[in-house]
Amino acid sequence: MPEEQKDLREHLAAFAGQLAKCLDVEGILELAGYYVGKNVKSARLAGISMGEEKNTSGQSELFGCKNKNLPDPGQTRICVENDVCEIENRMKPEKRIAVALDEAFCFYYQENLNFLKEHGWEIVPFSPLHDTALPSFVQAMLLGGGYPELYAKELSENTSMLEAIRNASKTGVRILAECGGFLYLQKSLEDENGTVWPMAGLLPGDGYRTGKLGRFGYISLEQNGAYRIKGHEFHYWDSTAPGDAFRANKPQSKRGWDCMYQTDRILAGFPHLYYLSGPDLILNFLDGEETL
Repeated sequence: MPEEQKDLREHLAAFAGQLAKCLDVEGILELAGYYVGKNVKSARLAGISMGEEKNTSGQSELFGCKNKNLPDPGQTRICVENDVCEIENRMKPEKRIAVALDEAFCFYYQENLNFLKEHGWEIVPFSPLHDTALPSFVQAMLLGGGYPELYAKELSENTSMLEAIRNASKTGVRILAECGGFLYLQKSLEDENGTVWPMAGLLPGDGYRTGKLGRFGYISLEQNGAYRIKGHEFHYWDSTAPGDAFRANKPQSKRGWDCMYQTDRILAGFPHLYYLSGPDLILNFLDGEETL
């Protein structure tokens, strides 16, 4: 019997060695990483290429997330222990940012996603519409623009996700939210039919329909009289509490207005920010080093 166990261990070790040579283990783990904790629809959305467009400034805007934008999986290895061939978990990077990506949240600058990756952030897509929990081991969250008003009912009724986002904020996850993502964090949001739906409630204010384009165009954001970052606004919905942490100025018309919220855990408002024009603000906030 002991001899048979010894032979079995030797056969298992040899078999594991052959598997390591023949199987694309990293590819298998990458696929597993996309699907763990996600339903089929959300996982499928995370891999759909929805195309790119160019705005008038030449900056590319990403609608959806391509697989090429996601980083390579970490190091893996096969081990044989106690007669069992096990594939160890990938080493988790220190900085993971959950990026909302579905029908309701789909507007991102391509350069912004590249910027985050270049500064060590692993982009992990998730769906506020379809998922019930956030990705594991994330230190930050990005809620981009899109059309939450068209999916207000579904977003509001996904109470598990709303609670997960509230709990994440309480435990120190930093949330960067722009336009539609900003509306999602407020107390409520009016849909296109006039029905008001409860939202995350992390910020004061209620999102409502105006019927016209508000505060449209490219802006420069200042704080305490000092330049911080550039961005643009484009929205038909407004808020009863748009925030006043920054001052937005239109360079040509000299028109300006107060906007955005900033705490140690939340940076949110209507402006779509262009990270390369104010990298210190973005990086210091995400790394928890932004001083208020």
